[in-house]
Amino acid sequence: MNRREETRLKAKVSRFFSYENAVLFGRARAGLVAVIEETTGADAPVIIPSNTCSALLAAVVATGRRPVVASVSSETGLVADSFLSRAIEDHDGPPGLALVTHLYGVVADYRLTEAAARRFGWSVFENDSLAATALAPANSRLGGGKGLLVSFASGKTVDGGGGGAVLTNDPSLAASLARRAAQWPVFDHAAEQIETHVVLARRHLAALGASEGAEAILPIEAGNCWHAFDCAWTDSVCAAIDAFPDENARRMERLEAWRAALASVRYELSVPAVPVRAAWRAVFTARDRDLRDRVVAALRAAGFDAGTNYPPLWDSAPRLIGDQRKSDGDRWGATVMTLWLTAPYSNARIRAAADVVKRTADGRK
Repeated sequence: MNRREETRLKAKVSRFFSYENAVLFGRARAGLVAVIEETTGADAPVIIPSNTCSALLAAVVATGRRPVVASVSSETGLVADSFLSRAIEDHDGPPGLALVTHLYGVVADYRLTEAAARRFGWSVFENDSLAATALAPANSRLGGGKGLLVSFASGKTVDGGGGGAVLTNDPSLAASLARRAAQWPVFDHAAEQIETHVVLARRHLAALGASEGAEAILPIEAGNCWHAFDCAWTDSVCAAIDAFPDENARRMERLEAWRAALASVRYELSVPAVPVRAAWRAVFTARDRDLRDRVVAALRAAGFDAGTNYPPLWDSAPRLIGDQRKSDGDRWGATVMTLWLTAPYSNARIRAAADVVKRTADGRK
């Protein structure tokens, strides 16, 4: 990437997220690796949500630090502020890094966590792969956090085709992170192929009821975390940022359409009581695992997209973090269901999918 292109993209990303400095990476997970290596000591604990993308766990493993999982709530899918702050307070050992993760496009309040981090010497960093913080009021931002991790990968709300960034107001940290990124190879086709195979392997193992087999893949995923930004993504990332407000408004409309279409089965499929800022998917929780699995299977069989994001990480890495299992994380993983908000889902298509859900919930074919 030439200097002018790099300066243009960094300036746009910084303004979009209201930070002074942006450092570009091949993937958001590469940015997380750089942050962990720069801000924590060897074998430091890094707290991540129990139910989230495996890339976060892979990044922690890549750095040799100790993954600590904070269980999400069975009602919201988010790590509660009180729970995360207690995880810091109750930790026996050296301080580490708490990754405040804005899952599902929701910006939650983590003031207790910030206070606990200050008292016990921990660092706090925000993870926002869906750009929810770009829409949040300034007074809702973490005051004591070191910065923000963002993603522009395919399928995200700011879909630039690839890449990620670390935002920070600390110029010294930004310079240190940039030096690390400059030493890494650009994310290329070979890295993309590894990533694709890992995702498919995890997906197939889960479909076979053998999620624990994914632990053997974790070292491969962790070994694919050090990559610099590909300048070929520059224009697409800029375009995605420019389009984000209008695209998010359309996604919010589809989110409301899903909720309205499924309102009659609200006792079988409930909506988490948290405000969404950046609409990624329509999130529902079923009354139990059996209903969730039957609804997802019926939707897929009828040609509609349906996901089960996010299962608990201890299912796919039982030896590494299995002793940190909590019932709330299990409950969320067993009942969460996500539905698509992409352009093909017109109101008519949403209503057609909702009919499949209703018939399945009623026990009809």
